[in-house]
Formats: sequence, structure tokens, C-alpha cells
Amino acid sequence: MKRIITALATIFLSCGLVLGGSAASGAAPSGASVDDARAKLQSMEAQMATAQQNYRSSLDKLASARAAAEKSRKELDALDARITKDRKALNLQANFLYRTGNASFLEALLTSRSFEEVMSKALLLSQVSDSNAKVLNSLRLDLRQRTAAQANLDAQVKTQETQTAALKGQSEKATRDLASQQAWVDSLTAQQAAALQAAQDAANALPSASSKPTIPDPSSGGGDYTGTGQVFYGLATWYGVGVGTASGEPFNPRAMTAAHKTLPFGTLVRVTYQGRSVVVRINDRGPYGPGRVIDLTEGAAEVIGLKSAGVGQVKCEIVN
Repeated sequence: MKRIITALATIFLSCGLVLGGSAASGAAPSGASVDDARAKLQSMEAQMATAQQNYRSSLDKLASARAAAEKSRKELDALDARITKDRKALNLQANFLYRTGNASFLEALLTSRSFEEVMSKALLLSQVSDSNAKVLNSLRLDLRQRTAAQANLDAQVKTQETQTAALKGQSEKATRDLASQQAWVDSLTAQQAAALQAAQDAANALPSASSKPTIPDPSSGGGDYTGTGQVFYGLATWYGVGVGTASGEPFNPRAMTAAHKTLPFGTLVRVTYQGRSVVVRINDRGPYGPGRVIDLTEGAAEVIGLKSAGVGQVKCEIVN
């Protein structure tokens, strides 16, 4: 029976059973690691958050670029309308001057009291025409400049639209990949939990051994047992009152037994406290206080001198 229990304990430990105060966790099915999968999941969550942030930022830039392009387009439309209006006015004036020609000059000559007045009126007519022409040329130059600026804005909008579409695709892909990874982690966790529970149930279903091992000679290091190298450390306590144990056998405060949170019932553990050791058999569950890894019976605590202290730092090793 001892060999079967020890072999089972060794199998549990080789599958990744965590000793001490943490919950049990075994190797993931098909060699996959749940911890690695979870680490990758966290990395993918960060990548998805970055992708979504980049996409939202690109949407804001696209909205700004479209607004700037629309404002420029409205200004261009207003300028074009003004140019059209001024061109019509200049054409009418030019046509009038062309048709009136010498008559206008003759009229200015006949109605003027001096040659200087005649020249002044003729110069004024010429200046009006030149001024309108200059205004029109200035408007045309402004139109060319604004048209070039508008083309640049339209190109920026198109470029931003392309970038935004690409970032949207990256964000959606990151979201899909994250969902797939989450499903994989959930699957691994469920399979692992089922495998551990099945092994635990099988171990707990084994017939309970007697209250042995009996109290060994403390100077012998805990009896004739061979260490497995599976060691854990923490606080040990003891309890001397109880009716039954989690394994189903009656509680015996003088038996060399102990409670542990996860080790299979029947596992043998050498507990060392201040140089004194005792080998106990796990037949109960606990302890549940912070930092506590094993709960000895009153008899086992007496063997290593832990009873008077109540609680102490111990070294525990699975043994054969």
C-alpha cells in the first residue's frame, strides 16, 4: 500500500502539482501550458488595446482632415463665384469702352473747361479699367493657389482614409485573435481541472492505511524512508480535537497523520522542525491560515517539539 501511495504522489508531483499554500495545477493536455497560454493572452490583450487606440486616433485625424478639406472647398466656391462676378463686370466695362471709344473721349473734351481736365477724365477711365484687371488677376492667382492647396488636402484625406481602413482591419483581427486565444485558454483550463479532479478522486478512493507510521526515533531523521526530492516549506500547526477526517477515517490525535490542502490521501511526508523530524501520512484537509502548509496531529507535533510552540517554520519532503 505504501508503494502504491508513494508512486501516486510522485505521479501527481511530476504532473506539476504545486505544494504549499497555493491551489493545485497540473500539466496542460497534449503538452500545452496553461500559464504560457495565459501569458500570450495578456500580451494579445495589450496588442488589441494598442490597435484599437491607433484606430480611434486615426478616425479623429480623418474627421479633422475631412473638415479642413470641406472648409477649403467652400472658400474655393466663394472665391470662384467672386471671380465670375468680377469677370462679368470687367467684360461689360470693356465692351462699353470699346463701343463708345472716341465718343467718350469727345464727350470728355467738349464738357471740359481745360485740357488738363480732359486728360484727367481720360486717365481716370483708363485707371478704372486697369484696376479691375489687376483685381481679377489677383483673384485668379489666389484661385490657382487655393486649388493647389485643395488638391493637397484631398490627397491627405485619401491617404488618411487608407490608413484608417488598414488600422480598422488590424483592430478587428486583434479582437478575433484574442477571442480565439481566450477560448483556447478556457479549453486548457477546463481539461486540466477535469484531469486533476479525476486523479484526486482516484487517490482519495484508495483504502486508508492504518495509523502507521508509528512514532519514529527523532534522531533517525524520521525513520527508514527515502526522500523523493519533492520539498516545500512553510508554517506548520497542530490540532488535537476532531471526530472524522476528510479521508473518511476516524480522527486520532495520537496517530502520525496530518492535513494538507492538495496532496493525495496516503502521501507520506517527512516534516522537520528545528532539526527534529517525523514522517506523517496525509489523511485530512487543511490548514487554511496564511502561510500554513501542513497541520499535524498533536502526537506528531510532540515528536518534533512543535506542540508547545503551536506554530513553526518547517521543511516538508515527500518520502517513500
